[in-house]
Amino acid sequence: EIDYGIRKYGIVVHPKYGKIYAYEVDGLGNSLLMDDANVPSLLSAPYLGYEIDARVYQNTRKFILSKDNPYYQESRDGKIKGYGSPHMQMRIRNNIWPMGQIVQGLTSTKL
Repeated sequence: EIDYGIRKYGIVVHPKYGKIYAYEVDGLGNSLLMDDANVPSLLSAPYLGYEIDARVYQNTRKFILSKDNPYYQESRDGKIKGYGSPHMQMRIRNNIWPMGQIVQGLTSTKL
């Protein structure tokens, strides 16, 4: 039932990335597009054993690791990239969480 709900309501069409997993949906057609650099998260779904749709996940991953994700950040010199969390934005502006970078590495298909 949960998987059915995710596949029916939790996949939305983004104008730039195509079909992606939404972070939240409200059942009224609205969605929140972001990810929280934590576990569980959209990025960590395959690591946690969720059977993802590979194309939708890759599109979602591209979105999460881009400036289109409201919590994605890059250092001024561009050497540090990653995303943070809305939970800490009031305390730490432009935050990049190590957990997000760890999950990015654990779910990467690049060697």
